[in-house]
Amino acid sequence: MSRASRVLVLQPPSPPGMNVYRDYAGGYGTASPSDRAHYGHDRVPVVPYVSLLFVAALLELDGHRVGFVDGQAESLSAEGCCNRAAAFGPDVVVSVISLPSLWLDLALLRQLKRANPKCTVVGIGTTCRGLPHEVLSRGGVDVAVTGDPEVVAPSLLRALPSSERLDGVAGIAFPRDGTVIETPSAPLLDSLDTFPMPAYHLAAASRYWHHHFGPEVRCAHVITSRGCPERCGFYCPYPFGFGPRTLFRPVEAVVEELALLRRHYDVGGVVFRDMNFTASRPRTAQLCEEMLRRNLRLRWLCEARLNQVNAELLSLMGAAGCERIHYGLETGDPQLLSEIGKPGVDLETAARAVAQAKAAGLNVQLHLMLGLPGETWETVRQTQRTLRRLRPDSVQIVLPTPYPGTRFREEALAAGRVRCPRDWARYTGSDAVMDGDHMSVEGLVRARDWLNATWREPAPKQLLRRAARSLLRRAGRRTCSN
Repeated sequence: MSRASRVLVLQPPSPPGMNVYRDYAGGYGTASPSDRAHYGHDRVPVVPYVSLLFVAALLELDGHRVGFVDGQAESLSAEGCCNRAAAFGPDVVVSVISLPSLWLDLALLRQLKRANPKCTVVGIGTTCRGLPHEVLSRGGVDVAVTGDPEVVAPSLLRALPSSERLDGVAGIAFPRDGTVIETPSAPLLDSLDTFPMPAYHLAAASRYWHHHFGPEVRCAHVITSRGCPERCGFYCPYPFGFGPRTLFRPVEAVVEELALLRRHYDVGGVVFRDMNFTASRPRTAQLCEEMLRRNLRLRWLCEARLNQVNAELLSLMGAAGCERIHYGLETGDPQLLSEIGKPGVDLETAARAVAQAKAAGLNVQLHLMLGLPGETWETVRQTQRTLRRLRPDSVQIVLPTPYPGTRFREEALAAGRVRCPRDWARYTGSDAVMDGDHMSVEGLVRARDWLNATWREPAPKQLLRRAARSLLRRAGRRTCSN
């Protein structure tokens, strides 16, 4: 808009029946089941959609009056969310929309528009990028941002309220005369150097926590880089959602953000939301050294690739406050790992990365996906053997999800293996929605349950007890037979 607007930036509450983690799965979001029959959010960690805080900061710099409502952190009901919006009196609402909650997010936004009929609702997020027609199909959203929201949102607000000017805004979709108009793609982000400090002063900082640190520790989600060029983007939605190359924020800007969080918001724990925190080892080392020099005393965790760490870096990360590292292993079968799961990584590299992290005192979580092309019961058993060899502290096992925008989805649809092509409420990251090429949905569920129950190698005392029980059973059988 040419004039300053009142802009409400919104993270909607989780809908009935699920808790949504909106920043995960490349920004599509994941979800866990809930017994809650209304909008809100259970007493589980909230994952803020990080782009919302950057967009809020950018719009403030453009002179707009910006408010921020996190319906999850505040566990707002639908009515409470609409009342908060009405109290702010927005000209524009900018809301993230997630895949598993798509239809119910739209239902909430329709209700919000009825309570605030003069406002324009703008949808952002990977779901808007991948499914703009569906986002616009049921009302509730007036404009869907199909490009990077930090690039598109400021120019979009300058074009509103005249709908005739929307044609000139790159990277959006909007309905007109019964059809959906998609404008040309917006330029991709090519730098994070000019990103402002996220608008923490608008957020409910005291309400964010993470299960690793516990609810008594204030927690923030921070990015030091964005995007991922790795070949596992065949199935992974992160390159589609956040860009196909890694962009880095200046180390000085990241450290200033961490210092602000520590000293002004009493944040004690940080979740670094980089797709690969160690994509540049020299830069990661520089960041850790600055955290130590500034004596920030933060506890933190991150994600990294198995082939982009070494003992020296992991030790430095531990000294700087890292307590936990997440590696994507995907499969413990050597052929599946090197060809599809994590091209460029072999089992020896994985074993070394896990051992080095544990030697540095870090808690290690491995992420697995059962059902990659070529998965069989033999590869599942090989994965179990690999886990028992690597001995991580924890494992997260998911089943394949054919996310829009990935080649994995295109090939699975062409082969007829997707049982729920558009039942988005089941695209939670843990529900079974497609068959493998050698294993059915039912087989994959059984394999996941079996692997979850058996990947830990029994401790020596358990082995001794099991051997003793076996001997007693054999002795009992011999007694009965005599």
